[in-house]
Amino acid sequence: MRLIMKKSKNKILTIISIFLFVVFFGTTNIYATENEAKKESVLNIDIKEDVYKTSESTLDKLPYIIFSTDRIIMDKDDNKLGLLFSAKDIEVNNKQEAVQILLSNGAVRINAPVENVFGFAVENFVINNNIQKSAFILSSNKITIAKDAVVSGDLVCYAPEIVIEGKVEGNVIGTANNVVVNGEVGGDLRVQTQNITTSSDNNIKGKLVIDTYNKDLKIKETYKNAIVNFLEQKETKSLFTIVLDCVIYSLILVLIYLIVKRFSKKDFFDNLYEKTKNNFGKVVLVGSLSLLVIPLVFLVYFLLSTFLDAANVLVGFLIVYLFYIIICSLLSTFVIAIILNKYINTKYLKKYNNTNYSEVVSLFFIFVSLYILARLPVVGVYITMLLIILSVGTISTYLFKKGKNTKN
Repeated sequence: MRLIMKKSKNKILTIISIFLFVVFFGTTNIYATENEAKKESVLNIDIKEDVYKTSESTLDKLPYIIFSTDRIIMDKDDNKLGLLFSAKDIEVNNKQEAVQILLSNGAVRINAPVENVFGFAVENFVINNNIQKSAFILSSNKITIAKDAVVSGDLVCYAPEIVIEGKVEGNVIGTANNVVVNGEVGGDLRVQTQNITTSSDNNIKGKLVIDTYNKDLKIKETYKNAIVNFLEQKETKSLFTIVLDCVIYSLILVLIYLIVKRFSKKDFFDNLYEKTKNNFGKVVLVGSLSLLVIPLVFLVYFLLSTFLDAANVLVGFLIVYLFYIIICSLLSTFVIAIILNKYINTKYLKKYNNTNYSEVVSLFFIFVSLYILARLPVVGVYITMLLIILSVGTISTYLFKKGKNTKN
């Protein structure tokens, strides 16, 4: 059994290692010399601490990534796949015949035809010209399809407010507190919203499907065939139910701990604790980087989607890596509670000749504490994220580190 586990662990380590190699070295030769990069790289990266104009860019291959601490102005016709990060606004003033991924800390304005758009804006996202296919847009403020703009495909959008003055030939799917349709939707309009207004009973050619908590929504007066699903606020659990769930959850985890301890090596949990304690800096670093790699991998996969062979190879490793992260996340409370329990018993309770009974009791109360902390309003999300980071780092350290390492 131990031999099988050892072989499985080696296989997992091999797969993860190959995956990371593909992600960091297989997609682009970042550390090559300038001449080598021009010849071999399939990914161009440009960084500028000023207004960035694509007409002044020397990037001549696709795909490309642009970072700017100021505005980005796309003032040159192009057919390259691009990813743009701007600390301020992004303006598209010339035709773009490829997918554009626009991430802005300010506003985004599409003033020229674009093939496909995937965009995020902290401020307004305005489409003043045509989108030749589809658009996926997120905004922290307002999304506007201007009067003369046409989206030839579907529009998927999430924002506090969505205003359609122009035309969307496909379907509109999204979520917003307020939806205004003064233009035309050629397909279905399917939104979750608190309020929707239209200028006439002919703005929406397809079906109108609305999910809302607003019982006073009067859209059926304008669109008699509209499908309105009134959502119900979920009832909050009683204090007794919450406490009962917490106790049952904690008891189950204690039981799992006892079973694992009974059938594993005697020093299994001790090794886990020692490796975490002696390499805590690496635990935090590895856990943080492991989560940061996830959006990077999706980004690389998206950029390489035009290169079929590379994309197919990467997707296999992506699945394995995500599976590993999910497993670590599911085990986060269990793993961190055990580490904390070992630390408390070793540091504070050892001098009182603590028994297995006291160890189990203290572990139970740690499970209860983490359960409550992870469900606190607002701060609970950050605590959960911290548990996941530490869990990924702890498990990775245990798998990769040999022996009891000296303290970093």
